[in-house]
Amino acid sequence: MSTAHAGSPAGYLFFHADPRPHRFIETSGEINEFMKMHVVNLAEKGLRQVGKRLYGAKVVVMGLAYKKNINDPRESPAIKIIEELANLGAEVRVYDPFVPSIRTRAGVFTSVGSVEEALSGAECAVFLVDHDVFRGISVGTVKGLMASPVVVDGKNLFAGGEGIVYLGIGKGLV
Repeated sequence: MSTAHAGSPAGYLFFHADPRPHRFIETSGEINEFMKMHVVNLAEKGLRQVGKRLYGAKVVVMGLAYKKNINDPRESPAIKIIEELANLGAEVRVYDPFVPSIRTRAGVFTSVGSVEEALSGAECAVFLVDHDVFRGISVGTVKGLMASPVVVDGKNLFAGGEGIVYLGIGKGLV
């Protein structure tokens, strides 16, 4: 007999009839956890490239939902990423057009009102969700609003561009 774990938005199936460990599922979970820390490490790396430290840096997390264009932050990678950034001393600001706030171990973070407000004065922007509204953000807007335009792109929203430090997930060296 098999049962499905319905509590996860990811929809993973867990089969309890087979006593052998399901290494594929375990490995997938380990990779997902590692990617959260990888994002934090990329933010730190990008800030170093512009002569800044993560401690005290103004970092904006763009996207709090679990996936694009929804208002559900449950199991969102943003939770752990925000916690880590805050624990490492970053001044964290958040924006999501669908999620008004998110609760983490580092506190409750309330979404600012707009893309412009989110990026204004930020030293690093971490894009975690590919909301449609984020796809309309130009490199020019990023450069014009941010204090030091360091972009960590977890959803391939940007191609990079002149005048910004761009670190994309899965793109290798850009």
